[in-house]
Amino acid sequence: MSIQQKLLQSQGLTDYETHIVDSLPTSKYFKVFSLEDTIPGGRSTFQILGSEFLEDNVELKISVSNNRNRCRNFNNIRFIN
Repeated sequence: MSIQQKLLQSQGLTDYETHIVDSLPTSKYFKVFSLEDTIPGGRSTFQILGSEFLEDNVELKISVSNNRNRCRNFNNIRFIN
């Protein structure tokens, strides 16, 4: 039986026009928890939570890249507080 390889393609998120570029290590828009300095191969988890500065009913797009700027596969899990 053959194993099907997942092919990841960039979503081109850097091509979108943005009104705010949030490049500070401590964002006022997002809170990131449980993120290791190095994410190991296999399954890992971390949390990205929004703040009151985000507008309601806006679709967010997230891309995870490695140090070679290659897309990494991830699955989001809906967190309800």
